[in-house]
Amino acid sequence: MLAVTPATLIGPDLKAHPIEITTLDNHTLNYFDEERTLRSADIDRYVQLREIGDSETMDLSGMPGVWLTNGQRFSGSWVGPTDDGAGLQWRHNRIGTISIMLEDIAHVSWVPGDATDLRAVPNSDVITLINGDTLSGFVSALTGQGVTLVSESGDAPVTIPYGRIASMSLSNPKTQVIEPNHRLMLADGTRVQADRLEISGGLVSCRVFPPGELPNDIQMPIDELARIDFWAGGLRLIDLTELPIRARHKTYVFGLPAPLRLSGRSVRMHAPGEVAIE
Repeated sequence: MLAVTPATLIGPDLKAHPIEITTLDNHTLNYFDEERTLRSADIDRYVQLREIGDSETMDLSGMPGVWLTNGQRFSGSWVGPTDDGAGLQWRHNRIGTISIMLEDIAHVSWVPGDATDLRAVPNSDVITLINGDTLSGFVSALTGQGVTLVSESGDAPVTIPYGRIASMSLSNPKTQVIEPNHRLMLADGTRVQADRLEISGGLVSCRVFPPGELPNDIQMPIDELARIDFWAGGLRLIDLTELPIRARHKTYVFGLPAPLRLSGRSVRMHAPGEVAIE
């Protein structure tokens, strides 16, 4: 029996096409359309394959992980600092252990429940402690004892033990990935650059490009894959909730404040108003 997986295929016109995936062979996607007609399509004609199975409906908020300045993200577990203190090692159950330099890091979350707003770059490095307190300054190194922070007041550097830290946000500017690779979003929230995509028999095979590492061939069940952002000549379909967004004016309902709220991938407004997306 031919294995199929429901998904939504989106082209440059942003029209969503419900499909059932049968196979993907690097450049050619084979699927059943809404009329149950078997079709083939060049993935270069599309920008995104999303809602693959039920994966993208999972709540991924607050999961431990490392966010990079170029938009990649790796869920998993903390291994430790690099030997030179200029970065960290992180382990993902499919990709393995990777080394990430401080200059490439946007945010690190060590514990579940992190509610840090990651859409804007902070003016200085910020460490959030388990008790909710924050410390700001410049993170100069990661050592075996903890994170070394130079305070904004210019005091002597202090080392904060990892066991006291919930998360760390660095003021590194955002960068763009310009390599002609696809971007995979896994069900655990990981986002990684990849090519040589294949889907067959309920399995996904690809070559991923972790930061600072050689390309790595991996294989996983298709239910671990949530979304594929195809290269599509450089076009990217971006969720608005991934960008800095703010209300231009205060909004009210029956005279009471009704501020803009972000919930997962949804933007919620209870009254007419204007928002600015940067």
